[in-house]
Amino acid sequence: ENGNSAASSTGTDLSGSIGIGTSSMNSLNNFNSNKLEIWSNNGGESDFVLRTAGEGYPSTFILNSNGSLTSPLILQSTDRMGWYGFGGYDGTNFLAGGGMRGVIDGTVSSGDLPTKLEFLTTNDGTSSPTAKMTIKNDRNVGIGTEDPFGLLNLENKSFGVLTTSASDYQLTLNLGNSNTGDIDRNIAFIDKITGKVAAAINAVDEGPSRSTGIGFFTGDATSISQKMVITNSG
Repeated sequence: ENGNSAASSTGTDLSGSIGIGTSSMNSLNNFNSNKLEIWSNNGGESDFVLRTAGEGYPSTFILNSNGSLTSPLILQSTDRMGWYGFGGYDGTNFLAGGGMRGVIDGTVSSGDLPTKLEFLTTNDGTSSPTAKMTIKNDRNVGIGTEDPFGLLNLENKSFGVLTTSASDYQLTLNLGNSNTGDIDRNIAFIDKITGKVAAAINAVDEGPSRSTGIGFFTGDATSISQKMVITNSG
């Protein structure tokens, strides 16, 4: 109880839905098939907490199958296992804005459940979330593509003439506020055994007007030094 009528009421309807802080379950447009709703006029009073002690740890699972509860059937490739979403009010309705979903990513068989995770957001001017980043069952990560070919696959944003507009590029690295001769630490190649940098490709400040060159550094796991540089004039 907190003296707030919406937050202190509870309800259960005939379909088995439970409301905490509301007796008006399934009354929200686009979100009207819920089994549990928690309402509060104070967002800090609607947290959901799992606490345990001793061995083990708290877990939350979303389980799905084809078929029915009493006779489940195997999931198929591209079937969605579950969705964890975020939504908001647009002045007319509550809409889903983004979230994460689990999707079957291959052929399912006994003891084999290939899965990918998709991260979704909603573009400006639209009302439906779409996948923006995907982690495949083979650990390949795609940004802007749902079918990455390598460990990290960035979808092309645009093509055409060269430009200095950062938003036109697939991958950007911010340069520091440096002085002439300073080296930005941009791309490193790591020795897996020692965890040290064995080679690097870095931007090199060449002086006035933010002139920048590219330096190539090699060595061993104890030290590296610049072996080649491409100056801003080529």
